[in-house]
Amino acid sequence: MNENFEKYAPDFAMPPRTLRLDWGDMDAAQSLIQSELCCLPDVIMASDVVYSYSAREELAATIRLLCPKGHYLGRVVIAHRWRTDPADEGSFFESFDDDFHREEVGLEFLPDDGYHRTRNMMDMRYPISIFEMRRKC
Repeated sequence: MNENFEKYAPDFAMPPRTLRLDWGDMDAAQSLIQSELCCLPDVIMASDVVYSYSAREELAATIRLLCPKGHYLGRVVIAHRWRTDPADEGSFFESFDDDFHREEVGLEFLPDDGYHRTRNMMDMRYPISIFEMRRKC
C-alpha cells in the first residue's frame, strides 16, 4: 500500500499514511490515535478483512473506535471479495446500518475484465464490492 501512496503522492495535498493495527487491540488503537495520528483518522481503508467470522466483532469494534459517534468527517472504505455465503458476509456490513450510512461504490475502479464485471447468477452480485461508510448525524 505504501508503494501506491508514494506513486500517487503528487495527487494528494497531504500524503496519506499507512499504519499497522491488529483488529480488537483497543489499547493499540487508542495509542495510535493519541501518539501517531494526534486525532481521529479521516479515512480508514481496509481490503479483504471480513473473511474470518471469528474476527468480525473485533474488526467492528476497532472501526467504531476509530470512527466514533460524532466523527462525521470520517470515512471507512472496505473492499470486499465475496466468498461462500454472501448473506453471512453481508450481515457484517449490515451491522453498521444503525450508526453509519453505507453505500456500495467504485465499480469504475474494478478491472474491466470478464471476472470483475460479471455478476453472480445466483444473487446478481459482482465478485468484489467496495463499501463507503460514514457516520450518521
